[in-house]
Amino acid sequence: MGVRLPLSREQLAAIEDLRDAGDLQFQVTLSGEGGPNGREQLAPVQEVFVLSVARSAWIASMNAAKAMDILLLEIPMPFVDAPAAGRELTEMLRRAQGLFLNGDYPETLARCRSVLEALGTLQTRDVRWPDAALDDLKASRSRDLTKEQRLRSIEAALMQLTHLGAHPNEVKIDRRDAKLVLALTAGILAFEIA
Repeated sequence: MGVRLPLSREQLAAIEDLRDAGDLQFQVTLSGEGGPNGREQLAPVQEVFVLSVARSAWIASMNAAKAMDILLLEIPMPFVDAPAAGRELTEMLRRAQGLFLNGDYPETLARCRSVLEALGTLQTRDVRWPDAALDDLKASRSRDLTKEQRLRSIEAALMQLTHLGAHPNEVKIDRRDAKLVLALTAGILAFEIA
């Protein structure tokens, strides 16, 4: 006899939060009434079953079911020993992920932009840092750019992509767009806060 339990997106997200990029452990408790054959008196019966699922097996199952974007979930959050401001950025990113799971793709981009802006503020960057980063990219030969300049160029380009007002009205933000932006934002945040 098998047991099937359908899971919503929100439930899968909660499981991912508990799994925290590690192995997964399920505990199933069966309760009922029973007793030895021939007895009229039934007694409460309860049995607890524990099932461990290796991280790799869980990810393979999620990929096979096309249930979630595992890449997003494998960027550990909250980031280890993050300062209070880093935890706030993590919560902002979680809200963006919740919007993504609910299918609100334009707002996912807007929230990711807010995360990047807050990161810039946390790092006391000048408010025009994205323009400066893109100017450096345009003015320099590739081999003359420092690692820091290259990283800022990626972030600046992402800031441009997440600026919804800059897109023509006929441009539709879809799931693929939101997934890319969310993955990049999570990766940048993990890199900068770690």
